[in-house]
Amino acid sequence: MTPEFYATQWIVTLFSYDLPIEIVTKVIDLFLIDGWKIVFKLILALLSATYDKIKKLEYEEILTYLKAFTRETQIDEVTDNPNYSYLRMP
Repeated sequence: MTPEFYATQWIVTLFSYDLPIEIVTKVIDLFLIDGWKIVFKLILALLSATYDKIKKLEYEEILTYLKAFTRETQIDEVTDNPNYSYLRMP
Protein backbone atom coordinates (compact mmCIF):
# COMPACT_ATOMS: atom_id res chain seq x y z
CA MET A 1 0.00 0.00 0.00
CA THR A 2 1.49 3.32 -1.02
CA PRO A 3 1.18 6.62 0.91
CA GLU A 4 -1.00 8.16 -1.80
CA PHE A 5 -3.87 6.06 -0.48
CA TYR A 6 -3.81 7.47 3.05
CA ALA A 7 -1.40 10.44 3.36
CA THR A 8 -2.66 12.76 0.62
CA GLN A 9 -5.27 14.39 2.84
CA TRP A 10 -2.71 14.85 5.64
CA ILE A 11 -0.31 16.58 3.26
CA VAL A 12 -2.83 18.73 1.38
CA THR A 13 -4.49 20.01 4.56
CA LEU A 14 -1.35 20.06 6.74
CA PHE A 15 -3.25 17.73 9.09
CA SER A 16 -5.94 20.36 9.77
CA TYR A 17 -8.70 17.89 8.90
CA ASP A 18 -7.40 15.14 11.16
CA LEU A 19 -5.60 16.50 14.22
CA PRO A 20 -6.72 18.74 17.09
CA ILE A 21 -6.36 22.47 16.43
CA GLU A 22 -3.67 22.81 19.12
CA ILE A 23 -1.45 20.41 17.22
CA VAL A 24 -2.33 21.84 13.80
CA THR A 25 -1.19 25.30 14.86
CA LYS A 26 2.12 23.82 16.02
CA VAL A 27 2.47 21.92 12.75
CA ILE A 28 1.79 25.07 10.73
CA ASP A 29 4.32 27.04 12.79
CA LEU A 30 6.94 24.36 12.23
CA PHE A 31 5.98 24.14 8.56
CA LEU A 32 6.63 27.86 8.13
CA ILE A 33 10.05 27.44 9.76
CA ASP A 34 11.22 24.07 8.41
CA GLY A 35 9.08 23.52 5.32
CA TRP A 36 7.83 20.18 4.08
CA LYS A 37 10.24 18.08 6.11
CA ILE A 38 8.12 18.65 9.25
CA VAL A 39 5.07 17.23 7.49
CA PHE A 40 6.92 14.08 6.53
CA LYS A 41 8.46 13.78 10.00
CA LEU A 42 4.98 13.96 11.52
CA ILE A 43 3.71 11.31 9.12
CA LEU A 44 6.58 9.06 10.17
CA ALA A 45 5.91 9.81 13.84
CA LEU A 46 2.22 8.94 13.50
CA LEU A 47 2.94 5.73 11.62
CA SER A 48 5.64 4.79 14.09
CA ALA A 49 3.30 5.36 17.05
CA THR A 50 0.70 3.01 15.56
CA TYR A 51 3.04 0.48 13.96
CA ASP A 52 2.11 -2.36 16.33
CA LYS A 53 -1.61 -1.83 15.68
CA ILE A 54 -1.10 -1.68 11.88
CA LYS A 55 0.89 -4.93 11.94
CA LYS A 56 -2.06 -6.77 13.46
CA LEU A 57 -4.61 -5.62 10.88
CA GLU A 58 -5.67 -7.50 7.81
CA TYR A 59 -4.69 -5.89 4.51
CA GLU A 60 -8.27 -4.81 3.82
CA GLU A 61 -8.52 -3.07 7.21
CA ILE A 62 -5.28 -1.11 6.94
CA LEU A 63 -6.52 1.63 4.60
CA THR A 64 -9.64 2.24 6.67
CA TYR A 65 -7.55 2.42 9.83
CA LEU A 66 -4.94 4.74 8.31
CA LYS A 67 -7.61 7.18 7.17
CA ALA A 68 -9.24 7.36 10.61
CA PHE A 69 -6.64 6.74 13.30
CA THR A 70 -5.37 10.32 13.48
CA ARG A 71 -8.72 11.38 14.90
CA GLU A 72 -8.35 8.76 17.64
CA THR A 73 -4.62 8.96 18.28
CA GLN A 74 -3.59 10.95 21.29
CA ILE A 75 -0.75 13.25 20.37
CA ASP A 76 1.03 12.16 23.56
CA GLU A 77 1.54 8.79 21.91
CA VAL A 78 3.64 10.59 19.32
CA THR A 79 5.33 13.30 21.36
CA ASP A 80 6.39 10.90 24.12
CA ASN A 81 8.89 9.52 21.65
CA PRO A 82 12.13 11.49 22.21
CA ASN A 83 12.71 11.68 18.46
CA TYR A 84 9.54 13.76 18.07
CA SER A 85 9.64 15.87 21.26
CA TYR A 86 9.71 19.09 19.18
CA LEU A 87 6.00 18.51 18.51
CA ARG A 88 5.24 18.73 22.24
CA MET A 89 3.18 21.71 23.28
CA PRO A 90 4.87 24.12 25.75
